[in-house]
Amino acid sequence: MNKQETVKLLSMLKVAYPKFFVSTTDEEMQMQISLWFNCLKDYSFDMIQQSVYNLIKTLKFPPTIADITESVRKLMYPDELTEQEAVNLIIKSLDNAYYKPNAAFNSLPKILRRVVGDPQQLKQWAIMDNNAVQSVVSSNLQRSYRALLQNKKEKQLTGKYIEDQIAPPKEVKQIEQVDYKPIEKENVTSLISHVVEIVRKSNKNRGGNQC
Repeated sequence: MNKQETVKLLSMLKVAYPKFFVSTTDEEMQMQISLWFNCLKDYSFDMIQQSVYNLIKTLKFPPTIADITESVRKLMYPDELTEQEAVNLIIKSLDNAYYKPNAAFNSLPKILRRVVGDPQQLKQWAIMDNNAVQSVVSSNLQRSYRALLQNKKEKQLTGKYIEDQIAPPKEVKQIEQVDYKPIEKENVTSLISHVVEIVRKSNKNRGGNQC
């Protein structure tokens, strides 16, 4: 979404919630445009617009940036579980986790298996007091699930799809081979003769300088 589309978005909100934009000065409006643009620029305007339409139908007060990004995420991933739904699924799997921990673990969606860690963890929770599961364990699961979703969201926004991907191998440059041409026989003979002549002269001069 570009700045012109950001202005259009805020104009829509001003029409939908006129009482909340009455006292807004030009300077405040410019600051608001800049803030909303920087926070929402990674999303398409069509997606943002659809989210705002959905929010206007139900909210009595203007939606915040967080409301809009959350609504966009629901449009992009309609099957994504809420925190409470995720916790409820994990707790429900505890019914069979003591006797069949592997089956209970594998019945969970992939992201919830990451939250849990391994089948033995489910088995340990299965023998815990129900009140402890509903309070301490449930709270920890919500935090873990929230952190995974946030991590996933940040990777998607920045285009860094790291999970389940392998970096392509670096290109290996082939070493250029040097074409070594063999020395011709005539050149070898000439080179040997030249070396022999140098050695002969050197020995002769050395002999003449001896006392």
